[in-house]
Amino acid sequence: RAAAQGHAEAQYRLACQHVQGEGVPADYAEAARWLREAAEQGHELAQLNLGSLLLSGPAGVPHDEKEGAEWSRKAAEQGHTQAQVHIAQCYARGRGVPQDLKEAVAWFRKAAGRGHPDAMYNLGMCLARGDGAPQDMEAAVKWFGKAAIRGEAQAQFQLGHCLRLGLGVPTDEAKGARWFRKAAAEGDAMSMLALYDCHAHGSGVPQDNTEAMRWLHRAVDQGLPLALWQLAMRLDEGTFVPEDKGRALALLRAAADQGLREAQHELATRYAAGDLVPQDHAQAADWCRQAADQGMPQAQCTLGTYYLEGLGVAQDDAAGAEWLRKAAEEGYPDAQGALGDCYMQGRGVPKDPEAAVDWYRKAADQGHPQGQCLLAWCLLRGEGVGRDSRAA
Repeated sequence: RAAAQGHAEAQYRLACQHVQGEGVPADYAEAARWLREAAEQGHELAQLNLGSLLLSGPAGVPHDEKEGAEWSRKAAEQGHTQAQVHIAQCYARGRGVPQDLKEAVAWFRKAAGRGHPDAMYNLGMCLARGDGAPQDMEAAVKWFGKAAIRGEAQAQFQLGHCLRLGLGVPTDEAKGARWFRKAAAEGDAMSMLALYDCHAHGSGVPQDNTEAMRWLHRAVDQGLPLALWQLAMRLDEGTFVPEDKGRALALLRAAADQGLREAQHELATRYAAGDLVPQDHAQAADWCRQAADQGMPQAQCTLGTYYLEGLGVAQDDAAGAEWLRKAAEEGYPDAQGALGDCYMQGRGVPKDPEAAVDWYRKAADQGHPQGQCLLAWCLLRGEGVGRDSRAA
């Protein structure tokens, strides 16, 4: 009755009952109707929840990200911290608003300043990556720490990671492992995988293969693709566990099917070599492309080689050179050397010995043996560069 008479709080409560099916039929459309009634009166929780429904679009509710973001902003502007996190995520992902990482950081910072753990974690991640703000690992670690002591498991993992590697904070492997353990106790699969690695290498904890595998299996039970891939490699090699090629392949495929690019490239390598699976260059190229499309330089280099050699794909020098370029520009030395060869031979690109030398030099500067040999050869012959036997 109060809801029908226009009482905003009653309208909000009735909407919640329809969402949960408490005392009334579960009905998202009816929930959205009552949320809108309350939201239009300025009820911030109604605005937040209406925005969430419109962003997700459950049965009976139109999926309208633009309107959903608008309602999230209204609640955020009233100072509701969860709404501030929602609108920040909208800006970070471009949901209902143009993507704007600076605006996302501004909203995360507002909520973080008011003690919201998820906002603290997200602000830390933005600062660690340099997304929407200058990269600042020390500030990132500070926010991870604030969120971690409030029980935010992802922040606990990130804090442990920074402590273990000395990112923005002095290295302290033992303290890092303790934070991994806290997060793992909350069910964080990445922390379970980190504890596997810590115990396998004696990093901050005693080296213990049995304990390492216990944590790896726990991460696998969570379905973490990286853990599936790690266990697949252990089973294939028979290290820490009895060798089991069949299960190794099943886990590797499961990780690849979930989109893990490392597993996709590994599976491509196995198909190319006929290892664990029958040799199949077309399958190798398909899996390699999936990893390459995710920006994995090693896979991009391999795919470029497939195109140059016509392995599993139609031979195409231009496509091969382009994939090599993607990997080379990411600093992958094998690709830099191979792209240099393309320029030296005019394969897929105009012949350009000077460009070839530039790429050989980039590879050589990273200690790449073939790049060093090719650069030396160019210096000896004066190919693409002035002859200099002493430098060679």
